[in-house]
Amino acid sequence: MWPQVCRRGVFRICDKRNLMQRRAGFTLIELLVVIAIIAVLIALLLPAVQQAREAARRTQCRNSLKQLGLATHNYLDIHGQFPPASFSAEGSGANLNRSASVFSRLLPMMDQAPAYNKMVFSGTDFNGSSGTDRNWEIKNSLRVPGLLCPSSAMPTTRSDTTSTNTRALGSTVPTAITVQLANYVGISGSYNTPTGTTRTETAWTGSGMLTANGMITPALSGAVWDPLSPKYGSRPQPVTIASVVDGTSNTAMFGEQGILTKSSASTTALNDMRASNIPGGAWSGGENQTSRVGNYTSPRSPYLINWKESTPSDVGVNTSTAGGQIHSVFSSAHTGGAHFAFADGSVRFISENTSASIINGICQRNDGQVLGEY
Repeated sequence: MWPQVCRRGVFRICDKRNLMQRRAGFTLIELLVVIAIIAVLIALLLPAVQQAREAARRTQCRNSLKQLGLATHNYLDIHGQFPPASFSAEGSGANLNRSASVFSRLLPMMDQAPAYNKMVFSGTDFNGSSGTDRNWEIKNSLRVPGLLCPSSAMPTTRSDTTSTNTRALGSTVPTAITVQLANYVGISGSYNTPTGTTRTETAWTGSGMLTANGMITPALSGAVWDPLSPKYGSRPQPVTIASVVDGTSNTAMFGEQGILTKSSASTTALNDMRASNIPGGAWSGGENQTSRVGNYTSPRSPYLINWKESTPSDVGVNTSTAGGQIHSVFSSAHTGGAHFAFADGSVRFISENTSASIINGICQRNDGQVLGEY
């Protein structure tokens, strides 16, 4: 201890240890300053962390589409043709027309051979809405993460009521099952109905689903199809490499559907217009009718990617008639555009500002257009 002189000149004895202890702590102001600095640092770093996470999710989405493309080429190597969007036998009736989707066909190439081997492909209704669904148990449990985009906040499953015919299979059949949905969609072509051998974008009429000028097309067993004059009532056989006239690097097989989009130009409401959001989910190819399709699309609108703004009237982009999205647009939770898997196995991110003529061009395998840069 030692004497200390205060300002008033009065001596007092101070305990050096007590003085050091009093000066070792933080004041409230100092603590608040430290907290404020930490908050500023977090605010500065959080966007970077979020961007890094989104970049990782975007890469994972890209890889999922890459794997889907590889699975498709493995199917091509085995069967000599690309997988059909749906497949029905001539005169099979409505129930059998609700056939397996392209994703069901690709299960063995996606490490899901056991599920595929248990599936029944004849005498069954993959849609499950009215016919006999002999695959209800598999569909109720099968989940394939590779069909989902990690950035999408959309539901990954939907609940389907089993039909009377399905429940007649046995007492163990529930009144409803839960089936997986998908964030990716097969491309059966563009909506434009071309005429002759010149496939220019001149008409917005007809049915793109039946035009089947894309890569993942509906097929009918025994059908005879003129590739230069596709028309209602004739279904093509599945696509081969030889029929990809525009080249595999210029033709897309699959695109993203990852956010809510508009259902028509007359509404501002956003809906789940994914092509998989039908009875049967990702495993149903729907019916071979224009009113109900599943897991494939033929885009029709001048606004083909992320169509959710108040854009001018178009020709009626989507429809949910009879539970199917015929011309559902592409969309993604990634800012600015969507991923596409091309027939050569590559995956590209295409801007939502890309012109409709180019998007229609990459959706068609034989239109003869020179697309240029996009």
